[in-house]
Amino acid sequence: MNVQRLESADVSPIIFPRAPDNLANNFFFEHMIFGSGPFGSPHLHAHRPQVAYPAIPFKKADVGTSRHLLREYKKGIFVTRQQFEVCVGLMLGDASLQTQDNGKTYRMKFEVGEKNLAYLQHIKTNVLDDFILGEPHEITRTNKNNRLVKTYQLQTVGHENFCVLQDLFLDSNKKKCIKKDRLAPYFTPRTLAYWFMDDGGKLDYSPNQGKGLVFNTHCFSHSEVQDLCTLITEKFDLTTWTKPNKSGYVVAISGKDYEKFVELAGSYIIPEMGYKLPRPRKS
Repeated sequence: MNVQRLESADVSPIIFPRAPDNLANNFFFEHMIFGSGPFGSPHLHAHRPQVAYPAIPFKKADVGTSRHLLREYKKGIFVTRQQFEVCVGLMLGDASLQTQDNGKTYRMKFEVGEKNLAYLQHIKTNVLDDFILGEPHEITRTNKNNRLVKTYQLQTVGHENFCVLQDLFLDSNKKKCIKKDRLAPYFTPRTLAYWFMDDGGKLDYSPNQGKGLVFNTHCFSHSEVQDLCTLITEKFDLTTWTKPNKSGYVVAISGKDYEKFVELAGSYIIPEMGYKLPRPRKS
């Protein structure tokens, strides 16, 4: 699987014109930019505001701890179409969204286990490089089984482009939720792949494991997990169902659709996360 950095020919023109504060966290702002159709469709409005972004006058390494330099730096960066597709997948997984200025901007926060540190580095280096100024931060804690667990955290800068994610994923109490109809236009194979790397895995771990896949969606309600199953089936024609697991429900994908899943999402899955996929069957 050949995964390339999201740059040069793989990056689309600007899709996020900076908006006044009173629009940045409003769902109208999202539709003003994206229209009612998926990315790349005619609904990506030709009459959207055309904003000339200033060139970044310095490298992000020069920002340091200066709030003024950070503010000026953020004026010259924007979220591309491909980056946004990844962000939707990460939010379907374990990423969280936070604001420190009453919703004018939001930042994304990530945490992975030690085994998946390479995946976190991939997000920083190959996906959201302009938005992440720091390095993964090691956290050691004791879990419920009284064992020491090492994880790594990383976060983006607060930016108004991430406000659209708030409209897609947070309810009125700022709790993560699923809004299927709003998600649908932005749910692409790239989104599916990053969601899988973040929160997916094998459905069957027995010695003769099948090819079924699972998305761990325990943080969502049963009805929201049903909506995600419907979304996957409608967008990609994959056979899905909700499956009780521990204290919640997960999304299951039939093994008979494994090859179709790989055809859709396989090129975006980095080699270090290939262990999540079922082993090839012996001929």
